[in-house]
Amino acid sequence: MFENIPLLKASGLMAKHASLRQRVISENIANSDTPNYAPRDIPKFGDVVRSQAFSNFGETRREGHFDFAELNKSYEAVESKDFEVKPNGNSVSIEIEVTKSIEVERQHSQALAIYQHSIDLLKSSIGRGR
Repeated sequence: MFENIPLLKASGLMAKHASLRQRVISENIANSDTPNYAPRDIPKFGDVVRSQAFSNFGETRREGHFDFAELNKSYEAVESKDFEVKPNGNSVSIEIEVTKSIEVERQHSQALAIYQHSIDLLKSSIGRGR
């Protein structure tokens, strides 16, 4: 029943995206001393949603509707080349990775809050509120 509610789908995908991005960040931190390792990342969820919204213009959907199958795709982590390279060829910055990790934790918490508030609203609407 709840799998057809767009807000719940979106919050679930947001949590899934946060989990995937956190995995990539933790791999970067784990390889911070590996010679010639370049950090990787996946696009931020907001950027993915924005690009999805603008790519759907001209289709039969209403503006602002998303293709959840497209949002649900598995993202390839791509190398990030924004960091200073150490003498051993490694370019992982622990400070930047920790900052990204905090950002991802906030995204995950936000996704769970949206999901919980949506469930609370549904319960209230059928008379089974708190």
